[in-house]
Amino acid sequence: MRHPLRKIRQVVNGALWILDAEFQALYIDYGRPSIPPERLIRARLIQTRFSVCSERQLMEQM
Repeated sequence: MRHPLRKIRQVVNGALWILDAEFQALYIDYGRPSIPPERLIRARLIQTRFSVCSERQLMEQM
């Protein structure tokens, strides 16, 4: 049960919690809703971890 991804997840959760107020300031109240920055960061980490070459491939695999 000591998989390395668990530790990475713990660190990422802590960092995203600290940045939460800054992310909230980036959202706008009008227009089309954007993808939350937290999701983009997590997706990029998954892409890096599993050596997915492109964002399109990442979205296909998810």
